[in-house]
Amino acid sequence: MREPFDLKYRPRRFADVIGNKAVVRLLLKLSSEGRLTDRSFMFGGPKGCGKTTLARIVARAIVCDSLQAGEPCSECPSCLSIITESADSFEEFDAATQGTVDRMRSIVQSLDYGNLSGRPLVVVLDEAQRLSKQGQDALLKSIEDRRLIVIFCTTEPHKIQGAIRNRVTEFPISEPPESESIELMEKVCKLESVSYDAAALQLIAKLTGSCPRSCMTSIDLMAPTVTMESVRSFFRHSGMESVASVLGRIDSNPVEALRELDTLMSAEGATWVRDTIVQAISSEMRVSVGARPTFPVPCRFFESRGRRWADLAHILGSMEKPTATGVDVALLTACPILMTAPGPVQSAPAPPV
Repeated sequence: MREPFDLKYRPRRFADVIGNKAVVRLLLKLSSEGRLTDRSFMFGGPKGCGKTTLARIVARAIVCDSLQAGEPCSECPSCLSIITESADSFEEFDAATQGTVDRMRSIVQSLDYGNLSGRPLVVVLDEAQRLSKQGQDALLKSIEDRRLIVIFCTTEPHKIQGAIRNRVTEFPISEPPESESIELMEKVCKLESVSYDAAALQLIAKLTGSCPRSCMTSIDLMAPTVTMESVRSFFRHSGMESVASVLGRIDSNPVEALRELDTLMSAEGATWVRDTIVQAISSEMRVSVGARPTFPVPCRFFESRGRRWADLAHILGSMEKPTATGVDVALLTACPILMTAPGPVQSAPAPPV
């Protein structure tokens, strides 16, 4: 069976990880000094940027029989047992579905029996923010026990209680630079005989926020040819341009803007349009305070209302089941020109007969 690119090219050494250079250097230093078992870890950051991948590399470095300058060899029986998920000193699971207090207690109780390798038990908790409060409490004391190394991977570090965060070494994980994601895609395309346009790979990196997993999945699905046309279609790039156009004209030309919006919602659906509008507003608010934009299409609408765009984003974001009518009403209600327009003209009374 053909292996997806995001799994086939998943890093297995610290040197293979793109981005987060300072974090990788520190982890490699701890590994080469034999200090990875000093404390548990927490990797926090956006989805698809390598938190779980880095956790698995750390786990292999802890159990590896033949470390090479801090790098796990990925060939010894201990490394292979983690890769094949057969190690008795390693567990990985999704806290969203298995983060119950009973599951955490079973991990703690297993420490009393040890394992055949005599090594610490390494536990990777994916989606760790979904751990129940009782589950976090059950781990609280045990994460100070060097027989147990827990690696928390989470998109929402603030949901991990402070008492745990004070007991672990916390690393922020971010998206790699676009240049590194593009370089990775070029490498994979050449290895997999995928033809590509350089501009198309640049656009993928921009549209995915330079998320490595999304980049790999994108070129995998578009293979054997990655062109600007296929990328624009795959990511609904023209739809994003329409959203930017609608938001830019809703105050000055609401009739034309709503016509374009109706056409867009017929093609893409109200939920996608709602989410994309919120994303565009969020990006423009970031730009207004000097941060980099997160919306892949240039926008020029923020000046027309300034911070009042946040109110529209809040209204749209609060819709549980967006409809075309609901999105229209939200935009019209928030349109200052329409709200200050004079009411209907009253006809003069008829003269007495």
